Amino acid sequence: DCGWSSDVCSSDLYVPKKEAGIGRVIVDLLRGEVNGHLAQLPVVYPRIDDLSKRLYPGCWFFETDFADHFYHFGVREEDRPYLGLQRPFGKGVCRYARLPMGGATSPHHCSRLTYAWQDELRERPPFKGNYHLNLPGRPGYRPDRPFMQKLNDAGEPSADDAIYVDDVIGLAPSYESGLAALKELMLFAADRGFVLKYKKIRSPAQYDRSFN
Repeated sequence: DCGWSSDVCSSDLYVPKKEAGIGRVIVDLLRGEVNGHLAQLPVVYPRIDDLSKRLYPGCWFFETDFADHFYHFGVREEDRPYLGLQRPFGKGVCRYARLPMGGATSPHHCSRLTYAWQDELRERPPFKGNYHLNLPGRPGYRPDRPFMQKLNDAGEPSADDAIYVDDVIGLAPSYESGLAALKELMLFAADRGFVLKYKKIRSPAQYDRSFN
């Protein structure tokens, strides 16, 4: 939102990105004394080990990521006067209407809302299923399956997903099911107003490492 007055106005810096004609505005909310008044909310990100336990020889994986992910989530109207910044080029003051990069609580709220979106995605047919431990000595153990496997109602592997900040990685038992899952992810993201970096979409590729 531009053309407003704000109770708090932080300094900013414009940094060009790799893409021609595109830049990123970085706002110092610490020096603007905004972050000092915000609660220190925890942020828990998955580890790469969480995904590796679900990989298995012959599975297919695909990936993409969200564009400017913080900006997918709005800020309450009454909070916006505290998120003012000088307009990068020209006069006037802007106010963030979306989660600001540099806000102390932005990572917490972004991850919380993203995982809520992920829970909805996992109810869609390509991703729907339940996790089961696949360990030696347990009934139905399959050495060709991952330690933590996601099975559909028929007992067969379903598509799986993991989100790391703004990166989405998907797994599927076949190329066809991986392509269907990627398509469903893209449609679901668009339906919820999420923008993906289409240049970074990676079609399903086969994982060929063994567990040995």
